Amino acid sequence: MEMLGVIPTSLHVTLGSTTLTAAQCTGLEPGGVIVLDDVWARPISTPTPSTEGGFSGSFRLRLPKGAPRWTASLHSDGTLHVEDVVDEGEDTMVDQVDESLPANPGELLDEIPTELSVEVGRVALTAREATMLSPGQTLRLKRRPGDLVEVRVGPKLVARGELVHIEGELGVLLREVFSR
Repeated sequence: MEMLGVIPTSLHVTLGSTTLTAAQCTGLEPGGVIVLDDVWARPISTPTPSTEGGFSGSFRLRLPKGAPRWTASLHSDGTLHVEDVVDEGEDTMVDQVDESLPANPGELLDEIPTELSVEVGRVALTAREATMLSPGQTLRLKRRPGDLVEVRVGPKLVARGELVHIEGELGVLLREVFSR
């Protein structure tokens, strides 16, 4: 167990996600917008000096390659306040499977649903610190108001952009899209 104190890891801080097909993912371009299906935290729409860069709602914190484990609020000073532990089954989504095949089986790959997550940052810590994380703790997130968010497919960074409101929905205006 002493080894846990030296094993580096990170917490991924996500504010929402959406599902696109593989074909839609390969079509991402700078200037395009992704609208999020599931949003847990939203930027404060009319910030005051004390809430500049703040968010309302709860972010999801997860370890690499893991399901969300904790919820946290992000404050304008860049600190995360751990609020709760997520029940293991709470964030699990079960989609209905469309059993019809396309006329060209090669098109099947383009129809595979792909989840994109939007991260506002990551917090470096040791495995021991991660196992000891509990409600009420505060973590420092190295993020400034206005920093670009990261769009990821699994662990892979596919784009960076800024948060935007589109007809009452939260989205990401893509500024950089990386090779697929």
